[in-house]
Amino acid sequence: MKNRVTITYQDRLLICFLAGVLGGTIIANLLGGEMKQQIGYFDTLFLAEQGLNWEGKRQMWLYVLRQRGLEFLGGWLLSVTVFSIPGFYVLSLMAGGSIAVVLSVITVQKGVMGLVFYLASVMPHALCYIPIALILASWAGEEHHLLRPLGLSLLVLLLVVGTASEAWLSPVLLHFFTNV
Repeated sequence: MKNRVTITYQDRLLICFLAGVLGGTIIANLLGGEMKQQIGYFDTLFLAEQGLNWEGKRQMWLYVLRQRGLEFLGGWLLSVTVFSIPGFYVLSLMAGGSIAVVLSVITVQKGVMGLVFYLASVMPHALCYIPIALILASWAGEEHHLLRPLGLSLLVLLLVVGTASEAWLSPVLLHFFTNV
């Protein structure tokens, strides 16, 4: 009797993510120098943010909250539709590709410290955003799409913490690592 290998929804999400990483790395290596400079805006973005006063930082946080809130709303709406499974395959592919492009560009600019710089720029808020994405993806893979008000409330709370971390903690960490 033959043993069958079954590929689950979570396996396909991982395959899509890894395919995105591979594709993003290839794309980043094929980009010209000028395009890599346009993509690599992190230095100027975070250096400019360090000079903001309290009101400017609050405005930055509200901007990030609005942007991530709309992304969250889109992900949640996608998770309760009939297109949820293929939609999350596409999102997983895009996430892997964008991570690979950004990491490749930062590594080209910063050398060995590129990975440290990348982790300092994304790790605080990624600790909030990754669980949100994984939970939404797991909801999308279920047969019956439920609203889950308590779970949704907890995800919104995690989103607020993540945006605050992205707006206030990440610049501090980047400042620390750029001055080391």
